[in-house]
Amino acid sequence: MIYSVVDIESTGGAFNEEGIIDIAILRYDGYELIDQFHSLVDPERPIQSFVSKLTGIKPAMVKGAPKFYQLAKRIIELTEGAIFVAHNTQFDYKILQLEFDRLGYNFERKTLCTVELSQKLLPGLKSYKLGQLTKELGIPLSDRHRALGDAEATSMLLKVLLSKEGSDQEISNLTYSEIESDLKPSHIQIVRKLPESTGIYWLYNAKSELLECGHAKNIKNHVSNLLSSLSIHKNSIYKSVKKVETERCESELYNAIKVLQIQLTAKPKRRFNLKMDSSFTAKFPNKSNLLIDKGRTIGECAVFLIENQQVKAMGFYDLNYQLTSKGVLEKRLSPVQPHKLNELILSHYMSFKNYEILSVE
Repeated sequence: MIYSVVDIESTGGAFNEEGIIDIAILRYDGYELIDQFHSLVDPERPIQSFVSKLTGIKPAMVKGAPKFYQLAKRIIELTEGAIFVAHNTQFDYKILQLEFDRLGYNFERKTLCTVELSQKLLPGLKSYKLGQLTKELGIPLSDRHRALGDAEATSMLLKVLLSKEGSDQEISNLTYSEIESDLKPSHIQIVRKLPESTGIYWLYNAKSELLECGHAKNIKNHVSNLLSSLSIHKNSIYKSVKKVETERCESELYNAIKVLQIQLTAKPKRRFNLKMDSSFTAKFPNKSNLLIDKGRTIGECAVFLIENQQVKAMGFYDLNYQLTSKGVLEKRLSPVQPHKLNELILSHYMSFKNYEILSVE
C-alpha cells in the first residue's frame, strides 16, 4: 500500500475562495519514505492576518514563489496510485481539489484521515489534534503549522497507527472513495448502503421526520452530493439526516409523479419548485389510455391510466399480461391525486421520450 501524506497551509478567507501558500507531500510505503516534495506557493490572493500569525508565513515570503499551476504536475505524480492521507483530510483534500478545479482538472484520490484512524485505534484520548497526539506518542513535531513539519509528524503518526492491531481493517473501513470523501463519517455509512440505480429517496432526521423526498438517475451519487459539505454549507437541513430510504424504479415519469404525490401529502421540510418545459402538451388518441414504461425489475412495467388527458392512476404489472380493461386497471392501480403539475410532468417526459400507448376498453 502506498500513502501520500499531505499537509497544506492556506490563505484563509471566504469559503471556497482560499488558496494554498505552503504544501508538503511525503510518499510513503508504510515502512519508509520513497519520495517527497515541499514548496511555498504564491496564492495570487491575500493572506489573512490570522494565518500569518499562526504559520509565520508573510505575504513577502510567497512573493516570487511558484504559482500552483507550476507545481500541479509534481503534485499529481506524488499522489497518483496512492491513498491521500492528512490530519483532517476534508480540509487538505478539498483545498487541493479547489486549486485543480481552477485549472480545469478533476483531481480525485482515495482518502484516509489520521484523525478518524486515531480515534478508532487510540480510543479514550482527550484530544486528537496533531499537537496533542504527537505529545502523547512521543513523536517529534517541529515547525508546527508549517506544511513540512506537520506532514512529517503525520507520517510518523501513520507509521504508529499502521503497527496497531486491527489497523488493516480500520484502514479499509476509513479509506474513502471520491464519492465519500466530502461526507461526515455518519453519512458515509448511510451512503455506502444506497443503490446506484434510478429511483426515489426519502431523507429522515433522528425523529423520523421527513426532510426531503426526491428522485434521481443514480440514487447513491445524488444523495452523496446532497450530504456533501458544500450542500450542507448551502442548506443546513442536510446536517440532520440520519436515515435514507429508497425505492428503485427505472421509470423517471413514475418517480417524478410519485415524488409530487408525496410532497402534496407528507409535506417534507424541504420542497422543490418544479420547473419544467411547458411548451409541449401531451395529446392522447382516446378518452381512456394506458401509457407503459419500464418498471422496478426486469419483466415488470410501470403503467399510467390517462383519462381525458389527465393522469388518473399508476402502478405496476407484469409484462406477460396486457391489461386494458378499465375495471381491472382501477383495482390494480393506485389513484393519483389531481394536480396541474401531474400533466406538466407527463408532457415534459413525453416531449423527449416515446412511450407505448394502448387504448383502454
